[in-house]
Amino acid sequence: MAEKLPREASWVLHLPVPLQSKEPRAADQELTRRLPSTGTWFYGVRYGKEGNRSGLATPFLQLPEPYSLEGIAAQLTALDVHGRMGAWWLTHVWRGLQLADAAESALRVWQILPAAACARSLLEGAAAFSCESGDMIGDWDAFKRGGTPTVETIRNFAESFGQRLARVQFGSRLDESVETKPPIQSTNAITYVRRLAKKRPNDKIYDAYEWLCDAVHPSFGGMTVFVANQAQHFTRTHHLTQIARNPLTHPSYEPVIEPTVAIAAADAIAVATGEITARSAEMKWLIDDIGLTTKVAFTSRLPDHVGARPEPRRNDRCPCGSGRKYKSCGIHRWGESGKPPSK
Repeated sequence: MAEKLPREASWVLHLPVPLQSKEPRAADQELTRRLPSTGTWFYGVRYGKEGNRSGLATPFLQLPEPYSLEGIAAQLTALDVHGRMGAWWLTHVWRGLQLADAAESALRVWQILPAAACARSLLEGAAAFSCESGDMIGDWDAFKRGGTPTVETIRNFAESFGQRLARVQFGSRLDESVETKPPIQSTNAITYVRRLAKKRPNDKIYDAYEWLCDAVHPSFGGMTVFVANQAQHFTRTHHLTQIARNPLTHPSYEPVIEPTVAIAAADAIAVATGEITARSAEMKWLIDDIGLTTKVAFTSRLPDHVGARPEPRRNDRCPCGSGRKYKSCGIHRWGESGKPPSK
């Protein structure tokens, strides 16, 4: 999977520019004075309900003529959502790859505590990615099935969807005791893990997660990783425990203690990487569907924009990976389903 991922990405969030001028032409001139004289900028002035005016401008679109303020506003909104989703998808997968590699490497040399720490973080990230991606697919599906949107409905969707993206991108677990309180609180990782465990009851995800948490903390689980052997003497007069920095290399006697934490780490790595792989494919489809449905995949000039591409010719294969010709892949239209097709 790593070989197929982009190595870089960028996203943009466009900001409305408050304008002082009340007269339309003066407001237009006020906005253009802010823009550089070089390069191609698409811009427009919009009017609020109370008569206030604000400007929209971007160098990251290439719109076909004729274009309107409504068209610019819709494409800017789609560009912001599309780019942020691509960045969120990539950072989660990159994070998962790094943690999985670190956890596996630590297990190979029997560094159980580092493996447990990485496996725990990997499982938490996979659970968050799984839950949030499913919720995003549901939100997009409901919006897309509503048919061709207006500028107002696109703006409303982007506002609610943007709040979700802000929470998953910038939410923090720092509490109120820190000097600078985080503006957005993230969802507790345990909430995500419990949701994933409920979704996959046969994998005993929460049991493995509890062992990993216990090992990472200075508690019983962390002590057990150094136990090479323990047994009660046949006289029942004492119980002997042998510990070693690396129990695998210690010349201990039977019975050897089962490496519970190492098993939990291995199980967590398997479950988490499988979940990330499956959800990554769904998110990639979703990003393509948003780009193809809104056409922002073809109008974006944002550098390293995930999902941006030239518009295919009618007989080219659809970029979504369906295998159908672009002209025949009718799912990327307003009013259709916004859920990835079942394999």
